[in-house]
Amino acid sequence: MQAQFRQQEFEFVNFLFGYLYRTNEQKLYLREWLTSPFHSLIESYNDDFKTVLEYGHTQVNKHNNCQIVAEPLWLMVAHGNNVRTNFDVSAAWQPINRLGSNFAVDLDFPKSSKLKVFKRMAAEIYSVLRSKKEWDTPKVKIRKISNIISPSAVRVLRRIKFNVSNQAYR
Repeated sequence: MQAQFRQQEFEFVNFLFGYLYRTNEQKLYLREWLTSPFHSLIESYNDDFKTVLEYGHTQVNKHNNCQIVAEPLWLMVAHGNNVRTNFDVSAAWQPINRLGSNFAVDLDFPKSSKLKVFKRMAAEIYSVLRSKKEWDTPKVKIRKISNIISPSAVRVLRRIKFNVSNQAYR
């Protein structure tokens, strides 16, 4: 976060990519979220200092906003029946081993061989292709499958898109 400071007076910083782990299913999903619940705020320290807690998630896009396109930098753990995460339109299944050592979590992850991971990946891709959900448009399906196969390629494409559209990103 400190590396994002460029003498700006006020700017929200959002880490675009993160993971969603659903404990009931023991499944990991990659999320791309333009207004994630993990945004931070850089602001001048003065008498009117408010912190990020002053602003709701829906208010972030009304202010200066910088999207950080990097490897997943946050992990949301969904437990129980959280309606919002049960109907997550853009979440793309991921093998658990993609968490790597980036997150110090003590969750009961299922163990899998490389062959099992490959079979699961193929099954998840097939599931995306067969989905009849109204929000699973061809474009969404392509994005989900791309995220399953190569999330890093999707991040490169996102950087290019932000660069072409002149949106603030790093």
